[in-house]
Amino acid sequence: VSFFLTFFALLRLSSLFYGEGETMSRTILIVDDQPASLALLKITLKRHKFKVLTCHSGDEALAIINQLGCDLVIIDLMMPDMNGIELCQRIRAQSEYAQIPIIIYSAAQHLDNARRSLEAGANCFLTNTPGIQNQLLTKIRALLD
Repeated sequence: VSFFLTFFALLRLSSLFYGEGETMSRTILIVDDQPASLALLKITLKRHKFKVLTCHSGDEALAIINQLGCDLVIIDLMMPDMNGIELCQRIRAQSEYAQIPIIIYSAAQHLDNARRSLEAGANCFLTNTPGIQNQLLTKIRALLD
């Protein structure tokens, strides 16, 4: 009996932390041209019960958003064909997707990157440093609540 009480108490605590099944229904699109970064973020988000879509370019991202939709977009700032700022501006220019929360991140630690990202319409800018996963999860939960 005590096992079941403990199990249900833990289940209840996890639902308070993650929301009543809300997290699993949330879809996050990650856009990054670096396969290793993409894989690490995907694993982190899946471990926290998010549905994850990935792509390697801005054009792919726009196609996914238009065809499948998503609840939040995470964009690498530095990509070859269309950088994160351009992609953010193009998402914001589409009225039906203008309210999707956008997080831009970069390994480059320049204050100008943060300013330009926020001016382009990003909700948040993060520097890709060790421990970004925890910062990212905190920002995602805040933006999706």
